[in-house]
Amino acid sequence: MITFVTKPFVILKAKKPVTSAMKHLLFFIFILFGAVGVALGCACTRELKPVCARLGRKYRTFPNKCMLQAENKCHGGAYRFVRDGDCVRR
Repeated sequence: MITFVTKPFVILKAKKPVTSAMKHLLFFIFILFGAVGVALGCACTRELKPVCARLGRKYRTFPNKCMLQAENKCHGGAYRFVRDGDCVRR
């Protein structure tokens, strides 16, 4: 038996309109979290210079050395740099 949904999805409507003050508050929070990430050293460029790192027996390729360092510093990782380039089994 095939059942078809005949009613469209319900879109929730806010009881109060979004005010300019709310927009400014959300923007401020967005900027604040971005600044915290930069201050902690968690912001990296999108430069593609792959590096290989390992955590125990697990190998992982990071897009660049900054992303490896950010993983360790900002996400509690303990990866160790192995070599420049992708992690490839040899």
